[in-house]
Amino acid sequence: MSEQKSGTAPQLPSEQAKGSEYAPELMASYARRFGLFPSHMAIRQVRSLVKSKIDTDVFAAQQNRKIAILEAKIAGLLAFVGKYARRNPDSLRQPQKRSKEN
Repeated sequence: MSEQKSGTAPQLPSEQAKGSEYAPELMASYARRFGLFPSHMAIRQVRSLVKSKIDTDVFAAQQNRKIAILEAKIAGLLAFVGKYARRNPDSLRQPQKRSKEN
């Protein structure tokens, strides 16, 4: 995926890279974002920092997806409970056991 002239960056992967680096296009895009030149990417420590930033962004995106899923589940549960609570609030209560009187 090469960067297009419209300025769109290559798509962020859904998983962190297990190896040492991401696709060169993505690495170059992140380097430009931080004002680095291609010559800077020859330095191992700079490549490591750029990869760490991509890893951080991938992790944040994963967490945002998990949050969205949980929020959808919560909204569904609240809608379910609200639907039955409005209809008959007493139907949600557990029947109380009667104690035997001697």
